[in-house]
Amino acid sequence: MIIMLYIAALILGLVFLAILYWKDIFSTKNPIPRKILDFETAEEIMPPEFNPPKQGPPQLPDCYEETRLVLLVRDPEWLFAYWDIDGNHWHQLTAGLGENISPDNLTLRVYEIANNMDYFDIKVGGLSRDWHIRVGKSNTPFYCQLGIKTCDRFIPIAISNTVVTPRNQISASSDEEWMLVSDNEQRLLKRIGQFPLDLSSPLNWGE
Repeated sequence: MIIMLYIAALILGLVFLAILYWKDIFSTKNPIPRKILDFETAEEIMPPEFNPPKQGPPQLPDCYEETRLVLLVRDPEWLFAYWDIDGNHWHQLTAGLGENISPDNLTLRVYEIANNMDYFDIKVGGLSRDWHIRVGKSNTPFYCQLGIKTCDRFIPIAISNTVVTPRNQISASSDEEWMLVSDNEQRLLKRIGQFPLDLSSPLNWGE
């Protein structure tokens, strides 16, 4: 009887050891990643949002590295000039003069072409890059020079284009040829009494 109990206990011990052995074998295998078994959330499957960097409006440069002077017409009595001076050109010019020259010496010389090339000067030194010029004369051509003015001379740097101020009154010309309308339109206008059959200029229309 005691022998039978020993044998039963041995068998149970072997079975218990076998169970532990096979459990260790299965536990050492690579387990299935839990991520595969999980459901992906909406945030995980959505592509990353593309947020381009914020950019402000493009900035205009302070200088275009070009020496130029442009003259425009504002109205029959006013002009407008703007300019730019290349930095290298300025340094070469001032170094060659051998004098104490600064941007304060910049002067705008305005020429009136129609009156024996009369001119007047405007001191535009400093940081100015444009100027409104009152000429007070309509229907007159003008041009400008931008230069350095010293005590005894004027050294041009840039020359502008030529402009002509417009008239400040109605044209006195009344002999232009005006295009006439078709025969049918003439008959229609004649019936309503709004067509001057004997005149070619609207300035000479009668009552």
